[in-house]
Amino acid sequence: NLLPGVRIALIESGEDYLASPGSEEFSNPATTINTWHGPANRGYRTVPQTGLNNRQMSLYRASAVGGCSVINAMIWMRGFKEDWDKHMPEGFKGKDVEREFEWLEE
Repeated sequence: NLLPGVRIALIESGEDYLASPGSEEFSNPATTINTWHGPANRGYRTVPQTGLNNRQMSLYRASAVGGCSVINAMIWMRGFKEDWDKHMPEGFKGKDVEREFEWLEE
């Protein structure tokens, strides 16, 4: 536990799609693509990109309990240990968070 004695309240906007009837497309990575244009997606788009012939790209960000995890096929990554070491304060370096990631992956 990186922060013993600390309690954190996480407040998220949106519905609890995973607990709703018909939530299969949110809980099955194979059908996650169906959620990208549904009610959980905030519908953000980039400004026109000159390198892409002025096309806009979709930015899939969710308004839901669980945040973007409900529409990203349940994909997550640790990040590089070197990045944690470079950007985070003591107690949150790569060696510190690695054991937490291992616990999550069990």
